[in-house]
Amino acid sequence: MSVNNKEKSIEEYGEEVYVDSVTLLKTSGPKIILNICVAVLIWLFGNMIFIPISQGIFVYEYAVTSIISLITLVTLAGLMVSIVYELRRIANAAAGILAYEVGKRGEVSVEEVSHYRTALTGLLYVSIISIMFLFFSTNLSLIHPALTGIALIAVVIWAFFTLWRVGRALSAEISRYVEDLGKKMEKR
Repeated sequence: MSVNNKEKSIEEYGEEVYVDSVTLLKTSGPKIILNICVAVLIWLFGNMIFIPISQGIFVYEYAVTSIISLITLVTLAGLMVSIVYELRRIANAAAGILAYEVGKRGEVSVEEVSHYRTALTGLLYVSIISIMFLFFSTNLSLIHPALTGIALIAVVIWAFFTLWRVGRALSAEISRYVEDLGKKMEKR
């Protein structure tokens, strides 16, 4: 009897994760689209209009180009933090849906959802941070050329570590599926 209750609770957990995940997708999607559009506009206006206008202008000994680059970077960084937060919510939602779909239709363990979340959020973060670096590199080099190199080294080290974690999470799930497949084959 306790086995049936345990199986039922696993199925209920799987369905609960699925419903929560769909709700997260509905609420976070529009926020991300809006913030990305605003970030692109800020980047375009900052880099294509305001920075070219400011070239050769100084306030005391400070180049206005560097000041505008810094303002653009800070504004974009604030938007990117909001975008990354919402993308994390979407990655968690996608992990829940993926775990539900890949699992036995509702039989999803907490560990399985955790592995999918680690993998999806890791891949998403590496992609987003790489794109953010491309957005920021021009402005960083206008402030000081060494900033671009330092930021790139930090991004590469962090990305490789994150991708290693993604591989470990996926390895655990693949091992579990292979073990389940092996048990099914032994029964035949």
